[in-house]
Amino acid sequence: MQLIEKPLKLKKVRPSLGEYMGIEIWAFRKLIDNIDHIRGSDVLTLGRQGMHLIGDPYNKDNLVAEHLLSRGIQPPPDNVLKGYYSEQFFLWLGASTVMSMDFSDYEGASIIHDLNLPIPNKLKDQYNFIFDGGTLEHVFNFPRAILSCIEMLKIGGVFLSVSVANNFLGHGFYQFSPELMWRIFGPNNGFNNQSVSLTFGNDVITDVVDPNISGVRQELGCTSTPNYIITIAEKTHNNSLKVLQSDYLKIWGNM
Repeated sequence: MQLIEKPLKLKKVRPSLGEYMGIEIWAFRKLIDNIDHIRGSDVLTLGRQGMHLIGDPYNKDNLVAEHLLSRGIQPPPDNVLKGYYSEQFFLWLGASTVMSMDFSDYEGASIIHDLNLPIPNKLKDQYNFIFDGGTLEHVFNFPRAILSCIEMLKIGGVFLSVSVANNFLGHGFYQFSPELMWRIFGPNNGFNNQSVSLTFGNDVITDVVDPNISGVRQELGCTSTPNYIITIAEKTHNNSLKVLQSDYLKIWGNM
């Protein structure tokens, strides 16, 4: 598919299929926590991200306001949190530019590209911050898509994703495990300062220990609630992508 770049459409064209892709409380909390990586950055979102924060941000009992105030940040203008799409939110966070990439222009994305295919050279090393709020689980060729994300990220840039982990069967093509994210964004693949966490209930985020450090698989089995997986990693250098499960590597190393 030919890469197409065009001015951003501001009209509301999002159909119901796009309602799941966007910034809700989990993504909001992690984006605020990583505001220093967003300030002054060229930001790319996978898919044009909607704003799904519900409630009055000025209500002291609201989760959004509580998280902002806990970080010493005053709530933004009402139109930022309740806007239709997320560009104004990222600009309020301090981003220099905000671009969005999608397979189709149905939501007015600024870059049209099929993530099943390699990205063109002009997009490599272009972004300081890449955010996925629910796109990669819908891309059949996930290894190619995640490699493209790594290639588009500048050295020192940060990748942040909020994807589906458990109890989302049928939502997309895939549900992701912490082991996969730890191995993709490991030091051998050019990343540092990794964080992988899972959401439970309404407002609980639990960090997941890297199985390579703990020495055992972090198997959760059945869970009582839908779980999102949140991944954050900083790119330190370019390297080829090699992904192998950590406990098998230990077994093979002892053979």
